[in-house]
Amino acid sequence: MDKKGMWIGPHYESRGGVASVIKTYHENGFFDDSNILFIPTVEDGDKWTKFTRFLQAITIFIRNIRHAKFVHIHVSSDASFFRKFIFMTVARMRGMSIIVHLHSSSFPSFYQRSGSIGKKMIRSFFRNSSRILVLSDEMKTFVHSLDPVLDPVIFPNPVNYSGQSLNGHTPHAPYLLFLGRINPQKGLVELLEAFKRVSLDYPTWKLVIGGSGEESFLDNEIRKRGIEANVIRKGWVSGNEKDNLIREAAMLVLPSYGEGQSIAILEAMAAGLPVIATSVGGNTFIIDHMKSGILVPMGDTVALENAIRKLIEDPGLGRKIAAEAQEKIAAQFKYEKVREQLLHIYHEK
Repeated sequence: MDKKGMWIGPHYESRGGVASVIKTYHENGFFDDSNILFIPTVEDGDKWTKFTRFLQAITIFIRNIRHAKFVHIHVSSDASFFRKFIFMTVARMRGMSIIVHLHSSSFPSFYQRSGSIGKKMIRSFFRNSSRILVLSDEMKTFVHSLDPVLDPVIFPNPVNYSGQSLNGHTPHAPYLLFLGRINPQKGLVELLEAFKRVSLDYPTWKLVIGGSGEESFLDNEIRKRGIEANVIRKGWVSGNEKDNLIREAAMLVLPSYGEGQSIAILEAMAAGLPVIATSVGGNTFIIDHMKSGILVPMGDTVALENAIRKLIEDPGLGRKIAAEAQEKIAAQFKYEKVREQLLHIYHEK
Protein backbone atom coordinates (compact mmCIF):
# COMPACT_ATOMS: atom_id res chain seq x y z
CA MET A 1 0.00 0.00 0.00
CA ASP A 2 1.28 3.46 -0.86
CA LYS A 3 2.32 5.64 2.07
CA LYS A 4 1.38 9.30 2.24
CA GLY A 5 4.58 10.23 4.05
CA MET A 6 8.05 9.02 5.02
CA TRP A 7 10.11 9.48 8.17
CA ILE A 8 13.91 9.59 8.05
CA GLY A 9 15.87 9.06 11.28
CA PRO A 10 17.89 6.64 13.44
CA HIS A 11 16.54 3.20 14.23
CA TYR A 12 14.26 3.32 17.27
CA GLU A 13 16.26 0.57 19.00
CA SER A 14 19.45 2.68 18.83
CA ARG A 15 20.83 4.64 21.75
CA GLY A 16 20.24 8.37 21.96
CA GLY A 17 17.56 10.99 22.33
CA VAL A 18 16.31 11.09 18.73
CA ALA A 19 15.91 7.31 18.67
CA SER A 20 13.99 7.50 21.96
CA VAL A 21 11.58 10.03 20.45
CA ILE A 22 11.01 7.84 17.40
CA LYS A 23 10.54 4.80 19.64
CA THR A 24 7.67 6.52 21.45
CA TYR A 25 5.88 7.03 18.14
CA HIS A 26 6.64 3.45 17.08
CA GLU A 27 5.37 1.90 20.33
CA ASN A 28 2.09 3.78 19.98
CA GLY A 29 1.50 2.55 16.41
CA PHE A 30 1.92 5.99 14.85
CA PHE A 31 3.45 4.84 11.57
CA ASP A 32 0.71 2.33 10.76
CA ASP A 33 -2.12 4.53 12.03
CA SER A 34 -0.92 7.56 10.07
CA ASN A 35 0.15 5.75 6.90
CA ILE A 36 3.82 6.68 7.35
CA LEU A 37 6.81 4.68 6.10
CA PHE A 38 9.64 4.89 8.63
CA ILE A 39 13.11 4.49 7.09
CA PRO A 40 15.93 4.08 9.64
CA THR A 41 19.21 5.55 8.36
CA VAL A 42 21.56 4.38 11.12
CA GLU A 43 21.69 1.81 13.92
CA ASP A 44 24.10 0.87 16.68
CA GLY A 45 27.01 -1.28 15.57
CA ASP A 46 30.33 -1.13 13.77
CA LYS A 47 31.07 1.04 10.73
CA TRP A 48 30.03 -1.67 8.29
CA THR A 49 26.67 -2.15 10.03
CA LYS A 50 26.01 1.58 9.91
CA PHE A 51 27.08 1.88 6.27
CA THR A 52 24.90 -1.06 5.25
CA ARG A 53 21.89 0.42 7.04
CA PHE A 54 22.45 3.75 5.27
CA LEU A 55 22.60 2.11 1.83
CA GLN A 56 19.41 0.20 2.59
CA ALA A 57 17.73 3.43 3.65
CA ILE A 58 18.68 5.21 0.42
CA THR A 59 17.38 2.28 -1.63
CA ILE A 60 14.05 2.14 0.21
CA PHE A 61 13.67 5.92 0.02
CA ILE A 62 14.21 6.09 -3.74
CA ARG A 63 11.95 3.08 -4.33
CA ASN A 64 9.05 4.70 -2.44
CA ILE A 65 9.53 8.39 -3.11
CA ARG A 66 7.07 8.62 -5.98
CA HIS A 67 4.25 7.39 -3.72
CA ALA A 68 4.78 9.83 -0.83
CA LYS A 69 3.54 13.40 -0.50
CA PHE A 70 6.01 14.52 2.14
CA VAL A 71 9.13 13.50 4.05
CA HIS A 72 9.80 14.23 7.73
CA ILE A 73 13.57 14.37 8.31
CA HIS A 74 14.95 14.06 11.86
CA VAL A 75 18.40 15.65 11.95
CA SER A 76 21.21 16.26 14.44
CA SER A 77 24.79 17.45 14.03
CA ASP A 78 27.88 16.11 12.26
CA ALA A 79 27.39 12.80 10.39
CA SER A 80 23.63 12.90 10.95
CA PHE A 81 23.39 16.16 9.02
CA PHE A 82 25.41 14.94 6.04
CA ARG A 83 23.35 11.74 5.81
CA LYS A 84 20.12 13.71 5.89
CA PHE A 85 21.41 16.23 3.35
CA ILE A 86 21.40 13.45 0.75
CA PHE A 87 17.75 12.63 1.47
CA MET A 88 16.88 16.33 1.41
CA THR A 89 18.52 16.75 -2.00
CA VAL A 90 16.66 13.80 -3.54
CA ALA A 91 13.34 14.90 -2.02
CA ARG A 92 13.78 18.45 -3.30
CA MET A 93 14.50 17.15 -6.82
CA ARG A 94 11.20 15.26 -6.66
CA GLY A 95 9.33 18.37 -5.50
CA MET A 96 8.28 16.83 -2.19
CA SER A 97 7.12 18.74 0.85
CA ILE A 98 9.96 18.51 3.39
CA ILE A 99 9.61 18.82 7.17
CA VAL A 100 12.94 19.28 8.96
CA HIS A 101 12.98 18.32 12.64
CA LEU A 102 16.13 19.64 14.34
CA HIS A 103 17.00 17.78 17.55
CA SER A 104 20.60 18.71 18.36
CA SER A 105 21.28 21.41 20.96
CA SER A 106 24.88 21.57 19.69
CA PHE A 107 23.94 22.42 16.10
CA PRO A 108 25.09 26.07 16.36
CA SER A 109 28.61 24.96 17.32
CA PHE A 110 28.54 22.41 14.48
CA TYR A 111 27.64 25.25 12.12
CA GLN A 112 30.42 27.49 13.44
CA ARG A 113 33.15 24.88 13.01
CA SER A 114 31.96 23.96 9.51
CA GLY A 115 33.86 25.42 6.58
CA SER A 116 32.35 27.74 3.99
CA ILE A 117 30.99 24.84 1.94
CA GLY A 118 29.52 23.17 5.03
CA LYS A 119 27.82 26.40 6.11
CA LYS A 120 26.39 26.83 2.63
CA MET A 121 24.99 23.28 2.78
CA ILE A 122 23.42 23.93 6.17
CA ARG A 123 21.73 27.15 5.02
CA SER A 124 20.49 25.40 1.88
CA PHE A 125 19.17 22.50 3.96
CA PHE A 126 16.90 24.74 6.01
CA ARG A 127 15.91 27.06 3.16
CA ASN A 128 14.65 24.12 1.11
CA SER A 129 12.37 22.87 3.88
CA SER A 130 8.62 23.42 3.90
CA ARG A 131 8.43 23.44 7.70
CA ILE A 132 11.07 23.50 10.45
CA LEU A 133 10.49 22.02 13.90
CA VAL A 134 12.92 22.76 16.75
CA LEU A 135 13.06 21.94 20.46
CA SER A 136 13.95 25.25 22.12
CA ASP A 137 14.00 29.03 21.85
CA GLU A 138 17.77 28.82 21.38
CA MET A 139 17.40 26.67 18.27
CA LYS A 140 14.57 28.83 16.98
CA THR A 141 16.81 31.90 17.24
CA PHE A 142 19.71 30.07 15.60
CA VAL A 143 17.69 28.87 12.60
CA HIS A 144 16.18 32.33 12.15
CA SER A 145 19.72 33.79 12.15
CA LEU A 146 20.59 31.68 9.10
CA ASP A 147 17.90 33.47 7.11
CA PRO A 148 15.28 35.89 8.50
CA VAL A 149 12.70 34.30 6.19
CA LEU A 150 12.91 31.01 8.10
CA ASP A 151 10.17 30.61 10.71
CA PRO A 152 10.83 27.52 12.88
CA VAL A 153 8.26 26.25 15.38
CA ILE A 154 9.07 24.85 18.83
CA PHE A 155 7.57 21.37 18.85
CA PRO A 156 7.23 19.14 21.94
CA ASN A 157 8.77 15.70 22.24
CA PRO A 158 6.14 13.09 23.16
CA VAL A 159 6.17 10.92 26.26
CA ASN A 160 3.87 8.11 27.36
CA TYR A 161 1.74 9.26 30.28
CA SER A 162 -0.65 7.05 32.24
CA GLY A 163 -2.03 9.73 34.55
CA GLN A 164 -0.68 7.95 37.61
CA SER A 165 2.37 8.65 39.73
CA LEU A 166 4.78 5.75 39.29
CA ASN A 167 7.41 7.11 41.65
CA GLY A 168 7.50 5.68 45.17
CA HIS A 169 10.36 7.62 46.82
CA THR A 170 11.60 4.60 48.80
CA PRO A 171 12.92 6.01 52.10
CA HIS A 172 15.10 2.99 52.98
CA ALA A 173 17.44 3.44 50.00
CA PRO A 174 17.35 7.11 48.97
CA TYR A 175 19.23 8.05 45.84
CA LEU A 176 19.67 10.74 43.24
CA LEU A 177 19.38 9.56 39.64
CA PHE A 178 21.32 10.69 36.57
CA LEU A 179 20.35 9.37 33.13
CA GLY A 180 22.29 10.41 30.06
CA ARG A 181 25.44 10.25 28.01
CA ILE A 182 28.63 10.03 30.08
CA ASN A 183 30.75 13.07 29.21
CA PRO A 184 31.72 16.43 30.76
CA GLN A 185 29.06 18.28 28.73
CA LYS A 186 26.37 16.54 30.77
CA GLY A 187 27.54 18.41 33.88
CA LEU A 188 28.84 15.33 35.65
CA VAL A 189 31.79 17.16 37.23
CA GLU A 190 29.41 19.60 38.89
CA LEU A 191 27.02 16.81 39.88
CA LEU A 192 29.73 14.68 41.49
CA GLU A 193 31.13 17.67 43.38
CA ALA A 194 27.68 18.77 44.59
CA PHE A 195 26.84 15.22 45.62
CA LYS A 196 30.13 14.87 47.52
CA ARG A 197 29.27 17.94 49.60
CA VAL A 198 25.70 16.78 50.21
CA SER A 199 26.81 13.27 51.19
CA LEU A 200 28.89 14.69 54.06
CA ASP A 201 25.61 15.56 55.79
CA TYR A 202 23.56 12.70 54.29
CA PRO A 203 25.96 9.73 54.19
CA THR A 204 23.26 7.13 53.46
CA TRP A 205 22.28 8.78 50.19
CA LYS A 206 23.53 7.37 46.90
CA LEU A 207 24.01 8.70 43.39
CA VAL A 208 22.92 6.27 40.67
CA ILE A 209 24.32 6.96 37.19
CA GLY A 210 22.72 5.36 34.14
CA GLY A 211 24.42 5.89 30.80
CA SER A 212 27.42 5.06 28.66
CA GLY A 213 30.21 7.04 27.04
CA GLU A 214 33.48 8.30 28.49
CA GLU A 215 33.86 5.72 31.24
CA SER A 216 37.47 6.58 32.17
CA PHE A 217 36.50 10.23 32.66
CA LEU A 218 33.76 9.20 35.08
CA ASP A 219 36.06 6.78 36.93
CA ASN A 220 38.65 9.51 37.48
CA GLU A 221 36.14 12.09 38.69
CA ILE A 222 34.58 9.68 41.19
CA ARG A 223 37.98 8.52 42.45
CA LYS A 224 39.29 12.09 42.86
CA ARG A 225 36.45 12.83 45.26
CA GLY A 226 36.65 9.59 47.20
CA ILE A 227 32.95 8.83 46.77
CA GLU A 228 33.22 5.37 45.22
CA ALA A 229 31.09 3.82 47.98
CA ASN A 230 28.22 6.24 47.36
CA VAL A 231 28.10 6.18 43.54
CA ILE A 232 26.39 3.30 41.75
CA ARG A 233 27.05 2.94 38.04
CA LYS A 234 24.48 1.10 35.95
CA GLY A 235 25.80 1.58 32.44
CA TRP A 236 23.29 2.07 29.63
CA VAL A 237 19.76 1.39 30.88
CA SER A 238 16.47 1.07 29.04
CA GLY A 239 13.05 -0.55 29.29
CA ASN A 240 11.99 -1.96 32.64
CA GLU A 241 15.38 -1.34 34.23
CA LYS A 242 15.15 2.37 33.49
CA ASP A 243 11.51 2.50 34.60
CA ASN A 244 12.41 0.86 37.91
CA LEU A 245 15.24 3.32 38.54
CA ILE A 246 12.87 6.24 37.97
CA ARG A 247 10.20 4.61 40.12
CA GLU A 248 12.49 4.24 43.15
CA ALA A 249 14.59 7.43 42.93
CA ALA A 250 14.13 10.53 45.07
CA MET A 251 14.94 12.95 42.24
CA LEU A 252 16.41 13.14 38.74
CA VAL A 253 19.40 15.48 38.41
CA LEU A 254 20.57 16.47 34.92
CA PRO A 255 22.96 19.47 35.00
CA SER A 256 23.78 19.48 31.26
CA TYR A 257 25.53 22.27 29.39
CA GLY A 258 23.00 21.89 26.58
CA GLU A 259 19.77 20.00 25.93
CA GLY A 260 17.08 19.79 23.29
CA GLN A 261 14.12 18.29 25.11
CA SER A 262 15.53 15.57 27.33
CA ILE A 263 13.57 12.32 27.18
CA ALA A 264 14.94 11.44 30.63
CA ILE A 265 13.43 14.63 32.06
CA LEU A 266 10.09 14.08 30.33
CA GLU A 267 9.88 10.46 31.51
CA ALA A 268 10.78 11.44 35.07
CA MET A 269 8.15 14.18 35.12
CA ALA A 270 5.53 11.82 33.69
CA ALA A 271 6.32 9.28 36.43
CA GLY A 272 5.99 11.84 39.23
CA LEU A 273 9.71 12.21 39.95
CA PRO A 274 10.93 15.75 40.80
CA VAL A 275 13.63 17.05 38.46
CA ILE A 276 16.62 19.35 38.90
CA ALA A 277 18.12 20.57 35.62
CA THR A 278 20.11 23.45 34.19
CA SER A 279 18.39 26.44 32.61
CA VAL A 280 19.63 25.66 29.09
CA GLY A 281 18.00 24.82 25.76
CA GLY A 282 14.72 22.96 25.87
CA ASN A 283 14.86 22.57 29.66
CA THR A 284 13.29 26.02 30.01
CA PHE A 285 10.52 24.94 27.63
CA ILE A 286 9.79 21.82 29.67
CA ILE A 287 10.29 23.10 33.23
CA ASP A 288 8.74 26.09 35.00
CA HIS A 289 11.19 26.93 37.78
CA MET A 290 10.00 25.94 41.27
CA LYS A 291 6.70 24.77 39.78
CA SER A 292 7.26 21.73 37.56
CA GLY A 293 10.95 21.39 38.44
CA ILE A 294 14.01 23.24 39.69
CA LEU A 295 16.34 25.04 37.28
CA VAL A 296 19.90 26.03 38.18
CA PRO A 297 22.52 27.97 36.19
CA MET A 298 24.82 25.89 34.02
CA GLY A 299 28.12 25.11 35.74
CA ASP A 300 26.99 26.44 39.15
CA THR A 301 27.96 23.72 41.64
CA VAL A 302 26.74 25.69 44.67
CA ALA A 303 23.29 26.26 43.16
CA LEU A 304 23.10 22.58 42.23
CA GLU A 305 24.07 21.52 45.75
CA ASN A 306 21.47 23.84 47.27
CA ALA A 307 18.75 22.49 44.97
CA ILE A 308 19.56 18.89 45.94
CA ARG A 309 19.52 19.79 49.63
CA LYS A 310 16.20 21.56 49.18
CA LEU A 311 14.50 18.43 47.86
CA ILE A 312 16.13 16.18 50.46
CA GLU A 313 15.09 18.43 53.34
CA ASP A 314 11.60 19.28 52.09
CA PRO A 315 9.82 16.16 50.78
CA GLY A 316 6.59 18.14 50.54
CA LEU A 317 8.19 20.45 47.98
CA GLY A 318 9.24 17.42 45.94
CA ARG A 319 5.69 16.06 45.95
CA LYS A 320 4.28 19.45 44.94
CA ILE A 321 6.78 19.81 42.08
CA ALA A 322 6.09 16.25 40.91
CA ALA A 323 2.34 16.86 40.83
CA GLU A 324 2.70 20.07 38.81
CA ALA A 325 5.15 18.34 36.49
CA GLN A 326 2.58 15.66 35.72
CA GLU A 327 -0.01 18.33 34.99
CA LYS A 328 2.35 19.94 32.50
CA ILE A 329 3.09 16.60 30.84
CA ALA A 330 -0.63 15.89 30.49
CA ALA A 331 -1.28 19.33 29.00
CA GLN A 332 1.66 19.60 26.63
CA PHE A 333 3.83 16.50 26.16
CA LYS A 334 1.47 13.53 26.41
CA TYR A 335 1.84 11.38 23.29
CA GLU A 336 -1.79 11.72 22.24
CA LYS A 337 -1.62 15.52 22.29
CA VAL A 338 1.69 15.67 20.42
CA ARG A 339 0.37 13.25 17.81
CA GLU A 340 -2.59 15.50 17.08
CA GLN A 341 -0.32 18.52 16.68
CA LEU A 342 1.89 16.63 14.25
CA LEU A 343 -1.04 15.38 12.18
CA HIS A 344 -2.30 18.95 11.96
CA ILE A 345 1.07 19.98 10.48
CA TYR A 346 0.86 17.13 7.97
CA HIS A 347 -2.64 18.15 6.92
CA GLU A 348 -1.36 21.65 6.19
CA LYS A 349 1.08 20.26 3.63
